[in-house]
Amino acid sequence: MQREFLQGSAYRRRQNGPLKMGEMMDMNTRQRLIEDERDEEVVKDRDDVQAVSRMKEPGTAACRNEEEEAADRKEEEAARKREEEEAAHKREEEEAARKREKEEAARKREEEEAAHKREEEAVRRRKEEEAARKREKEEAAHKREEEAARKREEEEAARKREEEEAARKREKEEAARKREEEEAAHKREEEAVRRRKEEEAVRRKEEKIAEHGKKAEEERQEERREDSEEKAVHNVIPFEEEPGKKQQKRKLEGAALDRCKERKKARNSKRRLKTKEKKREKSQQSKEEKLSLEQPEEEQPDGKRKVENQTKKQEDNDKHYKQAVEVLSRLTPKNLKKLDRFLDTRNRK
Repeated sequence: MQREFLQGSAYRRRQNGPLKMGEMMDMNTRQRLIEDERDEEVVKDRDDVQAVSRMKEPGTAACRNEEEEAADRKEEEAARKREEEEAAHKREEEEAARKREKEEAARKREEEEAAHKREEEAVRRRKEEEAARKREKEEAAHKREEEAARKREEEEAARKREEEEAARKREKEEAARKREEEEAAHKREEEAVRRRKEEEAVRRKEEKIAEHGKKAEEERQEERREDSEEKAVHNVIPFEEEPGKKQQKRKLEGAALDRCKERKKARNSKRRLKTKEKKREKSQQSKEEKLSLEQPEEEQPDGKRKVENQTKKQEDNDKHYKQAVEVLSRLTPKNLKKLDRFLDTRNRK
């Protein structure tokens, strides 16, 4: 019935034909077609399995053919094994025959080599005896030639030694003369370098002395200017002599005097710093002079970095001091607080 059903479904598909352009297939029709195709594949597989099982049933022609084929395969396998065993036996016999032939050939070859060696040994002894006789004759002739050559070489060597001795004597004299000339030139160069270094040291010393004199003169002028400013400090604050303002004037004068004392302390510390710097410069100068005498000019150390830094600091201090003096010269009661703030800032720096 299933086969008839499938045949009927195939008949229906043949009758209906494929869908045309624009037609829509509903879900039931699609599902039915898929199930029909799956049922056809299942029936085909089942028919194939049943056909194979019927062919393998005992007593059938297919089963008899399989048994005959199995027997033939067994006979072929046994024949193949017998052939392989016979071939292996033949190979072993051939290998043994080849081995015996090789051993026989080796024995013959050894006997031939031994006979050949005995012949070669006899020939070699005869040749050695003949060569020994020839060598003795040649050695006697060679000794005579060597004796004559030795005498000639001794005479030639004596002549060469005399010539070489004379040449060495001339070379020594020439080398001694050149060495004396080079030493004299080197001494002249060293003397010139020493004179240049001494002149450079003298020039530097003179420059240092001139620079120190100039600095001392500038310091004396600065001290005279500061002394004159201290003397005129009471005239910095112009107040009218009124009864109610004398106390305020005294306070301002006291503050100005305190500031003058601070400036004096700063000047003294500056003077001490300059004295230390002079001592340091003198020691550095002495070290530089020693190094300049010991080292070449291009390797002399530069010892001016600290002096330049200290000079820059001194210039900054002088600048701040001039600013303070300028502010004091314009001092009034209104900008006194501003002056105090400026002095506090300077002290913090």
